[in-house]
Amino acid sequence: MAQLALAATGIEEEIPEPIADQNFNRRKVLDLQHELSRLQKLSLKQHEAVSHLETGLTSKISEVDLRRALGLAFQEFENRIEDAFQDSNRKCLSMFSKREDVVELQTLINKKVNWAEYNAVLKKLADLRHYVDGMAESVFIGQTEALESEFAKKANADWVEKCLSDKAEFTDLNDVRARLERLEVLVAHNDQ
Repeated sequence: MAQLALAATGIEEEIPEPIADQNFNRRKVLDLQHELSRLQKLSLKQHEAVSHLETGLTSKISEVDLRRALGLAFQEFENRIEDAFQDSNRKCLSMFSKREDVVELQTLINKKVNWAEYNAVLKKLADLRHYVDGMAESVFIGQTEALESEFAKKANADWVEKCLSDKAEFTDLNDVRARLERLEVLVAHNDQ
């Protein structure tokens, strides 16, 4: 019985794994740990790249926003320059001229042509210039084409010979027509 008790207690104890299996399993665990650490490094690099791209995108502005900002800046700059010129104009006028002279000069200037009328006249002049240029171009192109065709007719000897041969063929055609008409008259006269 004592032996049986020893045997029964021996079964309950864990039987150690063979050393080859332990080495194989340890190698697998090490390989998995190396692969896991490599994947963690790759994941960290990708996360850093994504966060770098996100910060880059947030720091950049779109083209539309840039255009709008530049337009507003230019408009503000123009307004400030205009204000500065008007202010300097008032200062110069007040320093160098009398108030009555300024009022008189302003009334004379107001009687002159305003910008709207000036721009309307410029537009009419541009339209007239466009019309004259178009007409001159069409006339000169027509004249040029006519002259080129005349020069081509005069300089083309083959064309002259062909026209002369066509004229000879027309006379032959007229002779054939005359014969045909005579035959039709004879046939019509015989049928009666």
